Amino acid sequence: MDLKARRTDVLFDLFDWLEGWIDVEIERRINARMQDTNARLAKVEAELQAMKMNAPTQRLEAPVAPRPPVPDSDDSDLLTVRKAASDGKSGQRFLDSAFSLLNIQ
Repeated sequence: MDLKARRTDVLFDLFDWLEGWIDVEIERRINARMQDTNARLAKVEAELQAMKMNAPTQRLEAPVAPRPPVPDSDDSDLLTVRKAASDGKSGQRFLDSAFSLLNIQ
C-alpha cells in the first residue's frame, strides 16, 4: 500500500467502511462551506440594498472639461526655426549606441 502514490485500493479493502465515511465527510464539509458562503452573500446583498435605499436620488452633474486655449496670433513668434548647427553625426552616434544595446543592426 503506497498512499503517497495515491494507491488506496488495499486500504479500502482492509477498511471497507472508510470509503463511505470519506464520502460523507466530504459532503458534510462542502455543505458547511456552501452555507457559510450563502450566509456571507446574503449579508453583502442586504448591505448593498441598504446602501441603495440610502443613496441620494438626485442626479450628479458630470464635471465639464475645460476648453483648449484659443491660439493667439503672437504664438508663431515664440518659436524660431533655423538650420541645425551640427552635421547630425552626434545624433547618429546616439542612435547607433541605442540600437547596439538592443542588438539591432
